[in-house]
Amino acid sequence: MAVYRVTAPDGSEFEITAPDDATEEQVLAYAQQQFAQQQQPPQPEAPQRTPEEQRALEDALTGTSLDPTAGQSFLTNAHQGLGKFFADTGRGVGQMTGMVSQQDVDAARLRDEPLNNTWGGVLGQGAGAMATLAIPGAGAARLAQGAGRAAPYLAAAATGGGLAGLQPVATGETRAGNAATGAALGAAGQAVASGLGVLATKAASAVNPVVARSIEAARAAGIPLNVAQVTDSAPIRALQAATRYLPFAGATKASKAQQEAFNRAVGKSFGADASVLSDDVMKAARQKLGAEFDDIYSRNDVAVTPDVMRRLLAIEREAGENLVPEEAQIVRNQIERIVRKAQDGVMSGRAYQGVRSAIQTAEKKGGDIGRLIKGVRSELDDAAAQSVGPDDAARLAKVRGGWANLRMTEEALSQVAGSAGNVRPAALWPLIRKGSTKEMRELAKIGQNVLKETIGDSGTGPRTLYQSLLTGSVGAGGLMAGGTAGAVGALTGLGKLAAVGAVAGKALNTDTASRLLAQGKPTAGLARLAKPLPRLLPAGQMVLSQDTPLNIGTVSGYDPNDPRYQGR
Repeated sequence: MAVYRVTAPDGSEFEITAPDDATEEQVLAYAQQQFAQQQQPPQPEAPQRTPEEQRALEDALTGTSLDPTAGQSFLTNAHQGLGKFFADTGRGVGQMTGMVSQQDVDAARLRDEPLNNTWGGVLGQGAGAMATLAIPGAGAARLAQGAGRAAPYLAAAATGGGLAGLQPVATGETRAGNAATGAALGAAGQAVASGLGVLATKAASAVNPVVARSIEAARAAGIPLNVAQVTDSAPIRALQAATRYLPFAGATKASKAQQEAFNRAVGKSFGADASVLSDDVMKAARQKLGAEFDDIYSRNDVAVTPDVMRRLLAIEREAGENLVPEEAQIVRNQIERIVRKAQDGVMSGRAYQGVRSAIQTAEKKGGDIGRLIKGVRSELDDAAAQSVGPDDAARLAKVRGGWANLRMTEEALSQVAGSAGNVRPAALWPLIRKGSTKEMRELAKIGQNVLKETIGDSGTGPRTLYQSLLTGSVGAGGLMAGGTAGAVGALTGLGKLAAVGAVAGKALNTDTASRLLAQGKPTAGLARLAKPLPRLLPAGQMVLSQDTPLNIGTVSGYDPNDPRYQGR
């Protein structure tokens, strides 16, 4: 090897070693290479990190370190989350006093990220926040004394802002900003709680007392109601009607459950316990009631006494005085049926059933004729009731009521909805004008006052909604207008509709929500439901803000320009 002395472009000289047989061009190439290496800047020493920072950095970059929450139960995570909140509050106080550094706060945020990603951890921290927020509440309320109607809002703002200001401040946050957010959310929670109570009170007070009694009767009959059916609020009714078109809103399921419960309540009025009043159900109920009649009158005869005959003759005279001869004769014929069957003033039970059925058929003529024939039947029924013992008399009254309810239900089922075995709730009210039992009249009021649809459905609403979904008015685009992008937009719009339906829709269609609004009791119910909001909203903000990704480059000793950190 030979040693050569070379002069660099900047005038400096240095020696290089090259093989003995190297040419002049090769020696110059070696010289240029060594000169370039000497011009490289010195590499900085690796920054010194604390053990906590080093572990946080390794966890964030490699993702290979063990998740400390792996394999832990929900309760364990919740317990650790509860402790974490109190530890964070202490860390925040220490940061304010200079006892805890910014680096420690940021490193703790990164270290606790796995716990923040568990339901148990989040709920545990939320419980800690709620408990802590309750402590300064009384003092905040005292500070707000004299503020009048603003007092609850000031107290909620002071409570939420005070605790939020005590939390540790990560890089990129400010203590004043955290406190302002907590105060705003506390006041907002109080506003929601107060607003719900006022809205509920107004909605309940607007309900007609007669309708309110029908609401209670529906609940007593086991019929579930939705929010729109217990209030006269037009906006609430419109919102509930709109849920018919939202996926996952539960409107169809709720409507089916309500119809089946109404069917069951109607069926129970004549001894049928079924959610669908099919032909078979109705036939079985008719046979059962007929068997009850047969059993009672197989053991009892009907005494047609002179007093009964005098009252029947009085009806015959009234018919002769007020009706044309042909009409009066129809009434007279019904009385003669009774006289022919009552040999020696006694009519067998089976004969009574036949005569009564014939008279009831003639009664359908209506008008004055029907009224007078109904009077004949009533006299015969009274005679039958007096002829049986007290036990059979009570049983007979119940069976007759059931039979009347059965006949009215059969007429209601002759309408369109009856093809599916459903009694349309609003169909009963027009039928009771022909006469009804007290029980059926109550059911008719429920159908008319509570269950009747107040907002019609022509089909235009759902057609418009889903046409908009497919053509791009809902979401980012439509299947027909935008190809793949349109399909994605339509699915996005459908997803949004599903989200609204799953949350707001189900709430509007649940019996539980309707109970909070009904019968003048919503104030207490909704107040209990909304009471935690002034603390819940700030608590949620303090916990959920822990999930905000922290830029690793802000931690002392981390290089934000390192490509490994990009995207975090």
